[in-house]
Amino acid sequence: MSIYSGKCDVADHLSDATDEYLQNANIYIGDNIIPLRINNQHDLAPYYPYIIWFGGWGDGKAELHISTESYIDQEERDHLTWKLNDTKRYWRRCRRKKITYDADEAAQSISFLQEPGDLERAIARRVEADGDKATIEGLHDEIHEYYRKELLKEMLRLGWDERRAKLWIWKDWTLLWGDEEK
Repeated sequence: MSIYSGKCDVADHLSDATDEYLQNANIYIGDNIIPLRINNQHDLAPYYPYIIWFGGWGDGKAELHISTESYIDQEERDHLTWKLNDTKRYWRRCRRKKITYDADEAAQSISFLQEPGDLERAIARRVEADGDKATIEGLHDEIHEYYRKELLKEMLRLGWDERRAKLWIWKDWTLLWGDEEK
């Protein structure tokens, strides 16, 4: 399992491939018919946490189709959406029963721990403020941040500019020009 996603991903299959092998490989995002231009590990690194959903290897060549987004982003969005939807369900139940919504109780209801964390509290407060219009935009959880930081370390090791690497990983344009730290 890869240290960049916790799954069997591009890094698992190709992180030790030679430049010659990568230059002869055809790697496609999703069902796109135009392959990525990958010449070395530096070019491949941003795609390490992407899942290979179809591929074939042999005679020093590879044909691979990878997911359209990082497994880290996909899994985190699914996880946070699940917590948000459960919190909204709790909020709707309170409205239906005409009882006061308690953000602390809502946070506890979506927490796996004895005490809810900052993430659960943030989601509960968003639902308290915005109801059904609450979103997960800008929220990140600890395990997925761990994977992102591991990918950042590797991209920096391979010569990526720090701000561009952060932009690729966190998809936040303020990281390209701002002084915000991740």
